[in-house]
Amino acid sequence: MTERVDLEAVKRIMASARSGKIQLKTLLSKEKPSPIAYHILEKYADIPELMAPRRVIMSNIERMKRSVESRKVKILCISCGEWLCEMRIRDLPERPVCEKCGIGLLAVLKRKENADRLRSTLKRRLRGEELSEEELRELSIARRKADLVLSYGKKAVIALQVKGVGPETAFRILGKMHIDDKEFYLDLLKAKIRFLRTRQYWDEKVPVAS
Repeated sequence: MTERVDLEAVKRIMASARSGKIQLKTLLSKEKPSPIAYHILEKYADIPELMAPRRVIMSNIERMKRSVESRKVKILCISCGEWLCEMRIRDLPERPVCEKCGIGLLAVLKRKENADRLRSTLKRRLRGEELSEEELRELSIARRKADLVLSYGKKAVIALQVKGVGPETAFRILGKMHIDDKEFYLDLLKAKIRFLRTRQYWDEKVPVAS
């Protein structure tokens, strides 16, 4: 385990430097921040994982990219309700469209989501049948995801596959219109880390008043 910097010791060193007892020399490091600075920043940063040296962050981004793009994803056409497919993300075109109707209004389904049930619910809605509140909620979420895919294509599919990234977070990230993939994946990594650090609070249930 890496030893943490003793802030009191740092203060004593700085006092000695001001009095002339010791000399300080500047160290130019290729890593940003430097090893000493990293441990100081880690204590106060909102997301300390992102204070790691750049090479570490880039390695995490590349690992996440490979993991996401190798996953299989289920996609349902919200426009016609007929086309349901499963394919690896890396094999998707930049602008995926329904093979039945040719429209890009495609909902990205979660792994545990029942695709056949959602498609059945969608078809009932398209026929004008009445749905329960829960069914309407599920369709609403699916539609928001489909709107993102329609607007941003494959990048929306990628964003929605990252843990902790729902339609709202994906919309904020995709709206930045990143010029390069590294910045895009860095924002996804930030969102994932924030989720992992705060999900214990989301999981807590508020007691019902008696």
